[in-house]
Amino acid sequence: KAVSARAATARVYEAMMLLGGNGIEERFNALPRLWRDAAIIESWEGPYTLLLMQALEDLARYRVACREEAFLRHGLGEHFEGALAAELARILAEPEAPDAMLAFGELAPRLHARFEARALAELRASR
Repeated sequence: KAVSARAATARVYEAMMLLGGNGIEERFNALPRLWRDAAIIESWEGPYTLLLMQALEDLARYRVACREEAFLRHGLGEHFEGALAAELARILAEPEAPDAMLAFGELAPRLHARFEARALAELRASR
C-alpha cells in the first residue's frame, strides 16, 4: 500500500511507542531504521514525487474514480482526450496497487501538457 511520507513516519512512530523502550532500541527491531528512512523520504524523493503521491491520494480521496471522463472533460475542455481518461480510470481502479504510482507518474506529464494547452488557449483568447 502506497502511503505518504508523513503517514509512513506517523505509523512507524506509533509502532515504536507501542513497543516502548524496545521500539527505540535498534538491537531489538528495525523500527528506528524505518523511522530514519521515512523521515528522509521527502528530501530524498524530492518534491515532484511527493506532489505526484499527493495528487493520486487526492484523486482517490475525492472519489474521482468512475467519474474520470467528466472530471477531465471539465478541466480540459476541448483539450480532452478519451485515452487519458481511460488510463486514469485504470490507475484509480486500484490507487494503492504497487504500480499505480509509477503509472500515474507516466500519465501526469501528459495531463499537465493538456491542462497547460487549455490555459494558454484561454489566455490567448482573452487578449
